[in-house]
Amino acid sequence: MSRVTPVLFALSALFATAFVVAPVRAGDTPVLGSPASAKPIDLQNATCPVKGTPITPGVTETVNGVVVHFCCTHCAAKYAANPAAYQSALRSDSAVALRLDEAGVAGHAMAAGSAPTASVKGAAFHDAMRKLWEDHVTWTRLFIVSALGNLADKDATTARLLKNQEDIGDAIKPIYGDDAGMKLTALLKDHILTAADLVAASAAGDSAKAAAATKKWSANADEIAAFLNGANPTAWPLDAAKAMMREHLEATTAEVAARIKKDWIADVAAFEKVHEQALKMADMLSDGIRSQFPQKFQ
Repeated sequence: MSRVTPVLFALSALFATAFVVAPVRAGDTPVLGSPASAKPIDLQNATCPVKGTPITPGVTETVNGVVVHFCCTHCAAKYAANPAAYQSALRSDSAVALRLDEAGVAGHAMAAGSAPTASVKGAAFHDAMRKLWEDHVTWTRLFIVSALGNLADKDATTARLLKNQEDIGDAIKPIYGDDAGMKLTALLKDHILTAADLVAASAAGDSAKAAAATKKWSANADEIAAFLNGANPTAWPLDAAKAMMREHLEATTAEVAARIKKDWIADVAAFEKVHEQALKMADMLSDGIRSQFPQKFQ
């Protein structure tokens, strides 16, 4: 059985129940965090999720059952207007991410035999999305190792990496439709195939081909960002989506460069950054979807 099969099964099970709930009615409140009667959980974040700068003591905003710290009142207001856009920034700190998860399930205990609550379903979706993007960067790394080392498993690794792009596209089909899922898969496959061209050109020392592949790769990243923005403009502002994709490209490029130089310490450090950034990207997607369709996670 494929490693990703349990993840896709979990997503399928999640949406099998999510899609039979009644639509949101006027006055309904999305379940994001603790109930109003519960004490808010202080995230204790040291960095402003809006600007990425150190916080100013005492500047906080309580939103969806959590207390968030900011560098200024302007950022606090900006966050309050669209908290989903900044969840990935908060989750980049593992301790803050744990507190967010704690807030997401606080006060939502399940009765025996009952259906999962909104926060439990949301947590399952969050974890499944992370698994898909961890597979994305893991199989990308294995491809880089195989391609640069001219290993016999290169073709098999490439096939598995391309399958991951189908898995990611399939994950959004229950939400945005089959056409959207296939479009995302196509964009992601172009992302992978262009990266392969860049790896080959860089390994051969062909700067002209490497520059051309880099330009094409960046354009594809902007296409992916535009696709995401079109699906969910509130949670995925175009500039933020572009920045997230560019971070992914830059981190992967550093990984390839370090491996070509046989700088193994830098290579390992680069992959650590790639992995961390992929989790931020996964959280941006899952947080955005949950905030856009809260009723599907009840």
